[in-house]
Amino acid sequence: MIIKALDDFCNIDITVIITLQCKNTFMGIRKLRNFIGKKIKSLRIESELSQEKLAEKVNISREHISCIERGKHLPNVETLYNFSKYFNISIKDFFE
Repeated sequence: MIIKALDDFCNIDITVIITLQCKNTFMGIRKLRNFIGKKIKSLRIESELSQEKLAEKVNISREHISCIERGKHLPNVETLYNFSKYFNISIKDFFE
């Protein structure tokens, strides 16, 4: 909720939040995109969802889901928040 509020009111990019959330360790943006993408894909498959169904649930396109899962795009804070709510996990779980 706090991270969503930060994004809503301050328009803070996800990379700023990630820098603060990663236990004071630097993780390259490419590695981070791949790490989060694999986590989302794993959660989607465990939940037996297609990319289309997950896209509907988190209010983004199927193409965007595909790009996130392949590590091409990093989800913004609102999308990451929506993933965490849908899968009933904490946002920090995407970084562990």
